[in-house]
Amino acid sequence: MSFDSFDAEVLHAAMGLVTESGELMDAMKKHLIYREPLDLINLAEEIGDQLWYMAIICRKLNLSMGDIMDTNINKLKIRFPHKFTEYDALNRDLGGEREILEK
Repeated sequence: MSFDSFDAEVLHAAMGLVTESGELMDAMKKHLIYREPLDLINLAEEIGDQLWYMAIICRKLNLSMGDIMDTNINKLKIRFPHKFTEYDALNRDLGGEREILEK
């Protein structure tokens, strides 16, 4: 199997997101489990790295991060019309959410 440059860049960015997510979780583990002070500088770095990889994917797929964020907010308004509830999280209107995502 061979990858072209496009595939390789998108795959690299997707793998980077997974790696950076693990690093973010490791920082949280150190704080919550090992009771180390929360390192906000490190958390900000890991979040920044995730944003970098997301920007690469968006650029390669010709997607707008702003449009994606707006669509996600609208989807969550359908899912949680008033505020987060466990009931709404478990009883989602998948058709309504999909309709928002397809606009």
